[in-house]
Amino acid sequence: FIVPVSNVLFPRFSALVHAADTTRLADTYRVSTRLLGAIVFPAAMLLAVFPGEIIQAITGDSETARNASAVLPLLAIGTALHGIMHIPYALQLAHGMTRLPLFVNTLLILVVLPLTVTLAWLYGAVGGAAAWLAMNAFYFVLGTWITHRHLLKRMGLAWVTREVGVPFAVSALVGSAAKYLPWGSDLSLFGRLAYGVGHALLAVVLIIIASPRLRTIAVQRSLGPTFRPH
Repeated sequence: FIVPVSNVLFPRFSALVHAADTTRLADTYRVSTRLLGAIVFPAAMLLAVFPGEIIQAITGDSETARNASAVLPLLAIGTALHGIMHIPYALQLAHGMTRLPLFVNTLLILVVLPLTVTLAWLYGAVGGAAAWLAMNAFYFVLGTWITHRHLLKRMGLAWVTREVGVPFAVSALVGSAAKYLPWGSDLSLFGRLAYGVGHALLAVVLIIIASPRLRTIAVQRSLGPTFRPH
């Protein structure tokens, strides 16, 4: 999901930068972030809340699922944060600012290598996965700050709290309900997976409902090009 979205956004951002259309650039940046968040955060929630079920369904081995279930949530959440940062990355490249991602990635390499080795040595696979999550959390904070220090200034806080924060919070709340409410506790393996997928889809729907622009896009897609919002 992440790479195709970023591949579409980069030329779109580039065209808007070339046209000096800052208003539409900012709007596209916000909407694309919310749209990607509506995909990656519910997917990460599904992997984080039902790791054992997913691994067992793929491998058919309950022991493997039990041993690896602590690793998958860390990898999933870290990958979701990494994915959402493709939007600022595409914005940087559209402005021709290749030094920013080079600086950030160099710094991340210097941080993540000793961190991964240390945590993996101390805690095994869980430590290595925790290093991935920590690196991407650091990348999210640092990359956002650096991007909005130079581009679309004064948008950074709103981008974090609204465009990223809303889909993340909705997914976390729905995932918490799926994990701690007893509705799916007596289901079979594939029943629990269906239960989890249903909650992930519910998170997608709630994120769209909470996003006026995504609601408009969804209605336009459903009713056709003749629909015009009032």
